Amino acid sequence: MKIQAIMMMKNDVKRMEFVLENFFKWNPDIPVLVYNCGGVSPREEIKKFNNAKLIDYDDIWHKRHKNGSFDPRWFQLMFDYG
Repeated sequence: MKIQAIMMMKNDVKRMEFVLENFFKWNPDIPVLVYNCGGVSPREEIKKFNNAKLIDYDDIWHKRHKNGSFDPRWFQLMFDYG
């Protein structure tokens, strides 16, 4: 079985860096696919991580929810990734 991880983000590059630094500290061989779902692309920051791949994607943030959530395209991304 091959283990992989996925991370969704939007406009929070510092959080992405924190999560990846800590994830790779304990799981250096597990690849992580980072979806940037709108906002500024962390292209330069992602280069620090050998086992992370960045995909700049559409803004799929569902703006009608006060607390925020991703819109139905999120399910398609999960299905495609799996």
